[in-house]
Formats: sequence, C-alpha cells, structure tokens
Amino acid sequence: MLRSLALGMMVALSLTASGPYSVARAESSIAGRYTYTGTDTDGSAYDGAGEVVVTKAPSGAYEIVYDGGAYTGVGQVTGDTFSFASMAEGKNSISIGTIRPDGSIVTRWWRYKDNGSKGTETWVRK
Repeated sequence: MLRSLALGMMVALSLTASGPYSVARAESSIAGRYTYTGTDTDGSAYDGAGEVVVTKAPSGAYEIVYDGGAYTGVGQVTGDTFSFASMAEGKNSISIGTIRPDGSIVTRWWRYKDNGSKGTETWVRK
C-alpha cells in the first residue's frame, strides 16, 4: 500500500513540474522585454529584429506590445505554452509559443485571410 501511494505521488509530481523548469517558473518569468525575429505567413523573413514587451495586466492576462505599439495583443500562459491574439495590419492574428527553459519563446502564428501558414517568431529576452 505504501509503495503504491509513493509511486502515485511521484507520478503526480512529475506531471506538475518538469524538472527544474516548472510551470510556475514559466508563468512568472514571461513578463519582460524581448528582441524578436521571424517570418511572415508566406515564409519570407522579417526585414530585421524588433522589440516586444510583455506585461501582466490587472486581469491576469498578459499584454503584448510590439515595436512601441505598432501591434498589440493579449495572451495567457498554460504550462510552457504562451498563446496570444493580436491585431497585425488590420487583421486578427493568433500565436502559439513554447517558453523555453532559457526564457526565450518560439512561436508559430497565423493571420486571418493571409495565404500561407509559415509565420514564426523567436523572442530572446533583453
């Protein structure tokens, strides 16, 4: 009985924290300034790097501001996934990113009515 209980506890703990990089660490460390690079939905590379700032709003959601307000969005963290919606060039877009242990974020993104689905971004903390 004790062996079964101990095994169950070990499995439960392994599902809630993946090694030294836990879900709590991922969520608490998302706010900050990042440099980003990426590709548009057609796969063409961005002209250069930009800046994105992530802050936690009073609602608990995260506010995303690209390049001083050129694009804005709202997002949530679930585990090591950062999902957010934004407006880009008057079109709705959605991004799904993975928060890496080093604090960088790698996303795939899609914009409503764009041809192509090759939008990507890599965010590196400043």
